Amino acid sequence: MKAPSEYYINKIEMKGISVIIPTYNREKLIGEAIKSVLDQDYNGNVEIVISDDGSTDNTVEVVSSFGSNVTFLHKPVDCLSQGASGARNRGILKASQPYICFLDSDDLYLPGHLKKMVSALEAKSEFSFAICNSLEMVEINNKRVYRLSGQKPILTIGTWKIFL
Repeated sequence: MKAPSEYYINKIEMKGISVIIPTYNREKLIGEAIKSVLDQDYNGNVEIVISDDGSTDNTVEVVSSFGSNVTFLHKPVDCLSQGASGARNRGILKASQPYICFLDSDDLYLPGHLKKMVSALEAKSEFSFAICNSLEMVEINNKRVYRLSGQKPILTIGTWKIFL
């Protein structure tokens, strides 16, 4: 736990964020999602809550490899699978920070995401939530390329769609 003085940057109190990540059978993707949260440059407390909806692959083992950096919620045994919304709701109940952010287990936060979201909220006290654009990622020649969601491809080669 940080000392209270560490929460003050430029005389602005940096509030904590609970990042809720619902998951189900995402062993190949969840690690990168978690890492994208851990790599944020946000100066406040960031709590990562992984809420599983009954994974049967190695998702639990991948999440466990992050140790105390994450809180893992198993789906209760007496609970039917409820999908991402049910897992998100269980995560919200466990969250301990004043801000709540969602990240799907097959998505990533780009650098600076959390800082920008909190800055937007704190700039306008009448705002109670913030939303952002999302980018789609494709890999071309082992390099990630991003584009705004919904943008049309300019060229299609086999199964690849090329965007500018």
